[in-house]
Amino acid sequence: MPTSLFRTIIFPAGFTALAASCLAHPQAPVSGPTPPAPQGLRSELVTTGDLSSRLVSDDADLVIFYAGEHRGSMEDCGCSSEKHGGLPRLQGYLDAAVQASPSTPALLLYTGFWLNNAVGMDQTLREDASLENRWMARAMQTMGWSAINVGFDDIPGIEDLGARVATLPILSANVAPLGDAPAPARWMLFNLGDLRVGVLGITGSGPTFLTPRRYALEPARAAAEETLALHQGEADLVVLLAYQAIDQARELALTHPEIDLVIEAFKHRDTEAPFPVGGALWVKSNHQTRLLGELRLWLHDGRIDAALDRKIDIDPDLPADPPLEGMRVRAARELRDLDRRFQGP
Repeated sequence: MPTSLFRTIIFPAGFTALAASCLAHPQAPVSGPTPPAPQGLRSELVTTGDLSSRLVSDDADLVIFYAGEHRGSMEDCGCSSEKHGGLPRLQGYLDAAVQASPSTPALLLYTGFWLNNAVGMDQTLREDASLENRWMARAMQTMGWSAINVGFDDIPGIEDLGARVATLPILSANVAPLGDAPAPARWMLFNLGDLRVGVLGITGSGPTFLTPRRYALEPARAAAEETLALHQGEADLVVLLAYQAIDQARELALTHPEIDLVIEAFKHRDTEAPFPVGGALWVKSNHQTRLLGELRLWLHDGRIDAALDRKIDIDPDLPADPPLEGMRVRAARELRDLDRRFQGP
């Protein structure tokens, strides 16, 4: 693949590349062979080039695409310069990446904060937030996520959506329903050929102007430990999704060797190579998914032997998925109409 078509930065393990709040492009491409980081952990930041130049096809045993923190919006990041992110372009890349490696099993995991939690003066979810969330639920269902972790920021939106979320693969070990509220799965098991992948999710607690009425937030570590004990031995590979739960996820990774991978999210705008915590590999999800995570794994005896963590810039050079772009346009139109109703012409 010609290096003139894209830029790839390979970071050694433990090294952090600082970026602006909207991604700053490197000044020059990095070329030539780069030795693998210790323990076979590599990271690539892919920021330019057309769609075909950003795709890879290799002998990975599993690829995990991970994203998060869209906060109810299908739109791009709204940056003042170049626009990054947005669900239609994200789906455009996902479709092409799966087609480029059709024999590689793939999972699509969401780390949390997919709904808008904005409240009005009456301390209820604002009407525009509720409208955005209804469109977001449709979009997430269309995209075919494998698992969607429920963050504490999602709880007001999930309460407002009600039965609509029952058709989505929502996941949480420590967000517990009260009464007849739709229950997130505490554990999901995916059979991918000869590989069994178990996924659980946790969220920390945080400030919110809405007190949940239909859900209780249980202690994250205890709930995760109970879930792991219930499903011990079911999976070859165990993935923990953690939204604003860094300390809890770290404690779990250090004390539970059955956890193989932690995908953690909370406003991360930097790019950092994967690193080990206990017996687990740890990667970070990019805020608003301006960069999509594409984690390619090589396994040996049910453990991660090597990993390539690709961060793909979701920028205007990537094509938008037509159905999702149509949804985005219709949602934007309805939101403008709603705004005119309140603000006047």
